[in-house]
Amino acid sequence: MNKGTIRALKRFSVSITAAGIASAALAAGAQASHFVNLAGIGVPGGDQAVPYPSAIPVSGLTGKVAKVNPTISGLNNEFDDVQMLLVGPGGQTTLLWRSVCQNGINFSGPTYLFDDAGAALPAMNCPGSGTYRPTDLDQSPEPFTAPAPQGQPYGTALSAFNGTNPNGTWNLFIESTQAGGSGSITGGWSLDIETVPDAVVQTPKKKKCKKKKHRSAESAKKKKCKKKKR
Repeated sequence: MNKGTIRALKRFSVSITAAGIASAALAAGAQASHFVNLAGIGVPGGDQAVPYPSAIPVSGLTGKVAKVNPTISGLNNEFDDVQMLLVGPGGQTTLLWRSVCQNGINFSGPTYLFDDAGAALPAMNCPGSGTYRPTDLDQSPEPFTAPAPQGQPYGTALSAFNGTNPNGTWNLFIESTQAGGSGSITGGWSLDIETVPDAVVQTPKKKKCKKKKHRSAESAKKKKCKKKKR
């Protein structure tokens, strides 16, 4: 085998390995889907965002939710006293953002992806674009204004949506709890949803009756296996 053939085989082997790594990112039978609402969201000080809520309709997915990752794009100006609540089609909730980044520094366009495995957002000196977990640092939280769900406490992790039906309307409620400077979300928001097939219920097999050796005739009659009539 010449050197050129060996190099070609190595390249082929590397490409197969890379493909295997990519396919392993999702569990067997899982599907990943992306949904967006690119409309901007205004956040006036001391009031509900416009629109309230901002909605993303989801349809055509099969199976149940295995993972949800919302992304909020293009935060601008002040978000000192803002709270954000994600509500799924089945009414499950996750509080994404409350009492974080309370330093009065104006935002200039960062994008935040939320994932349970990310780092928590800080109370002060909010970092730039990145992946962070839902964070609530409010010791005396205020409820969201209706039509947002009124039952507190709200969910604290995105895993609250796992096992639910992904189809329907997902709502993002954003509200400023203190009068003051206003902000905006110029890039809208999106949802990455991973689904897995519904669990297959397997009928347990009946145990076969095993005949015991060296038992009396009387005992054999009492414990005799009854054959099913066909």
